[in-house]
Amino acid sequence: MSCIKKQRYKLLYKKFLRLDQNIQNRQKILQFKKQKWQKFLKKLKKKQIRNYRFYDQNQYSLPKFSYYFKNSFKNNLKMKQRLSLFYGGLLKKYLKTIITSVFNKAIQKQIYFNFFFIEFLESRLDIILYRAHFAFSIGNARQLISHGHVYVNKRIVKNQFFMLKKGDCIEISPTIADTIKQNISDLNLWPIPPKYIQINYKIFQIICIEDKKFTNFSLHFPFKLHFNLIIKNYKF
Repeated sequence: MSCIKKQRYKLLYKKFLRLDQNIQNRQKILQFKKQKWQKFLKKLKKKQIRNYRFYDQNQYSLPKFSYYFKNSFKNNLKMKQRLSLFYGGLLKKYLKTIITSVFNKAIQKQIYFNFFFIEFLESRLDIILYRAHFAFSIGNARQLISHGHVYVNKRIVKNQFFMLKKGDCIEISPTIADTIKQNISDLNLWPIPPKYIQINYKIFQIICIEDKKFTNFSLHFPFKLHFNLIIKNYKF
């Protein structure tokens, strides 16, 4: 069973509108001309020009109680939807499975769940391709993988959730070199690629050079995740 929701672009952008945020940093949305998008686009432009905020997911924060309890259901729902869309539209069943697994491993190894969970997601092949800007979206990265255009350590890998480790080398098939060049030239290279990968844009190669233990993933997230609510909603 596939773990990915099949979404048309229009429905995807409407979800961004409901969540009041460009979750996947899609540049195409900035070109929309219809009146219903203008208020939303003005907010996005103000955020980009005035203040691009980073959210450290390892930092504990306590919301105002009156606001939090009044809107708890709405906030929980938005938080789950943002997390799912941010990683390419993950199904609830898949998220529940990996969160339960990661939570149990974090307890056994006495590791902070927040970091361990993000590290798990950021180690996937599709996410690394997207972070390196070889693909214009996570969905596009999964398409490259499923079509057999991605090599890990000289072997074709068609598993989009393949977990990478330090020392792994990712290469792209020469047959789609022009497509990758176009993806890189069309993209706004922000946020910058993480420091634990070394990228060669001339030969389209990525090498995982560091472990992620001391990595700050704040640059990747345009929103705050409340991990205690994530555990509560998905683990039980």
